[in-house]
Formats: sequence, structure tokens, C-alpha cells
Amino acid sequence: MTHIIGLKEHGTHYIKHFTGPIIWLAPLMIIIEMIGHLARPLSLSLRLFGNMYGHEIVLMIFFTLVPFLLPIPMMLMGVLVAFIQAFVFSLLAMIYIAGALEDAH
Repeated sequence: MTHIIGLKEHGTHYIKHFTGPIIWLAPLMIIIEMIGHLARPLSLSLRLFGNMYGHEIVLMIFFTLVPFLLPIPMMLMGVLVAFIQAFVFSLLAMIYIAGALEDAH
């Protein structure tokens, strides 16, 4: 979505974001930037999956060890972690969109 916003805002000049500062390095920089932009969703997805799955594993261990009282604070901490994750992902989305809207150097 960030690239669509960048193309709508800057047109074909948006491609200059990927070329780098020196024109003779442009073919190499375009490849490196494409790999970096394709790796973003993958790394963020793995991070979110790890956080969510880790919370579930911790809850399962605590429910096994102490089934009545101890898991309740951990569940509340899980809600806090979910809010923090939502905040971080919203912040990252805003940063990526702002990067697409700024002028190329």
C-alpha cells in the first residue's frame, strides 16, 4: 500500500526513491531496495507470530503448573502486549507511508 500511495503522490518520480544517490549505482541499489521492501512484511509477520505464539506457550505452561490463580495476571499481561503490538504496527505503518510521501533525495 505504501508504494501505491507513493506512486499516486509522486507519479513515476517515486522510482527515484529506489535508485540511490549516485546514478551509476542505480541498478545495484534498485535490487537491494526491492529485497529490503519485500522483506519488510515477512519480518514483521514473523515477529508478530513469534510474539503471539510465545504468549500462548507461556499461558499453556502456567495453566499446566498452576491451573487456577497464576494464569490470570499472565492473561492480563497478554492483553497489554497485544495493545503494544497494535501500537507498534500502527506506528510502523505511519513511518512507511511517511517515507513514501517524502521527496527523494
